[in-house]
Amino acid sequence: MKIVIFCSDNKNTRKAKKSFRLKKKQKQKQKQKNKFKSYKKKDSVNKNDTNSLKLDENILKFFNLNSKNIWKNNSKVIQLTKDFNLFDNSDKVFGTLLNLIQNARKNHEFLILNYKEGNNLVGALYFIDTFCWEIAKSKCWSLKLNNLPSIETEILTNLKSFKTNTSENKYTYIVNNKIKINRSDDKLARQEHIVKSKEIRDLIERGLRDSQKDNSLELTYPQHTAIDSAISEHFDNILLHAPTAQYGHLCGIFDKINKIATIMIYNFGKTISETLNDNKLPDYVEKFKDEIISNHTKQKFFSIKNEFNRENALTLLAIQEGISSVLSDDISRGHGLIDFIEHCFELSSDSQITLISGQTVIKIDNKYRISQMKVLGRDRRILAFNKENDIFMKPDKDYVKNAKYIFPGVIIETRIPLNI
Repeated sequence: MKIVIFCSDNKNTRKAKKSFRLKKKQKQKQKQKNKFKSYKKKDSVNKNDTNSLKLDENILKFFNLNSKNIWKNNSKVIQLTKDFNLFDNSDKVFGTLLNLIQNARKNHEFLILNYKEGNNLVGALYFIDTFCWEIAKSKCWSLKLNNLPSIETEILTNLKSFKTNTSENKYTYIVNNKIKINRSDDKLARQEHIVKSKEIRDLIERGLRDSQKDNSLELTYPQHTAIDSAISEHFDNILLHAPTAQYGHLCGIFDKINKIATIMIYNFGKTISETLNDNKLPDYVEKFKDEIISNHTKQKFFSIKNEFNRENALTLLAIQEGISSVLSDDISRGHGLIDFIEHCFELSSDSQITLISGQTVIKIDNKYRISQMKVLGRDRRILAFNKENDIFMKPDKDYVKNAKYIFPGVIIETRIPLNI
């Protein structure tokens, strides 16, 4: 069992290691049924103070928004099953993150991640790493990794999501960036994400070249465009739609063994549905939005079980061509997300995209394709997630979902197999 210790100073690290060596000996003497229950707190935080953690205000907001839905058990063991990833089961991932904080607030010192099966863990591991470093601001905190595969172990060990960091091991190249959003007048020329986009593309090309005997394989121009659009579109949206966001987080990981590029970008701030609600839209777009909501209400698509609701419908509407909360200022807006989706599938038909905002999860793979539909007076590219590809029909509940947990911002994780 590998132990990853998150601790912000050397003295505490030494203390934590010594403490865990002692605990390991104690654990061997305990009865099997009580092996995770007899650890006692050894730090100086008062046991009755459940608010002792100093959390980033955005992570604290995430915790408080979902505090009523935190798991009711006190287990220190998280089971990483086949569906433990953002694409298949974001609720399980977010439930784990909430459990991480809950355990730390109860003054526990560690959590065990017990791997059972599955893959596609990059986004989930990124957030686990982020939250563990956040906890480590206040106390020494460790994860025990039980049976986690070598690639995922190396990602979690080397990621260091709390800072800009580039690393390489025999399994992966990793580029992680915390990018400050530049809101000066000279926005286009001085945005840091443009530089970082090239860095991630260079990283992927290096991975591809290293995998070939002749060392000559390079991304084509359309492939560069696909990866760049995955990054630029999101940061443009942060700049335009999340006025209070100071940073966007960008991580690119290339899996050398399986030749898979994963790009994950997220920011805290307004959700996608909030931008459509709060911003003044052109009259014709506002009318269309009202028609969609009215149609769904009359058709009883918004179920009592809350599987699909108004927020989900607005988030889905926002990814369609020509729909944007800033059309009043720039009529050319509203093409970025649909362009990005097309580019990804031009690069690989096996691409997977997960978009999470508020309580909405949209999963994009090759089951549903973009096609033309007459909307707002002309043909537009539409992705409606139903067999008719009709935005006025209810989407597939497995692809447009109302989640259990709320994420106060936007996450886009893109997984692109590069079998070139």
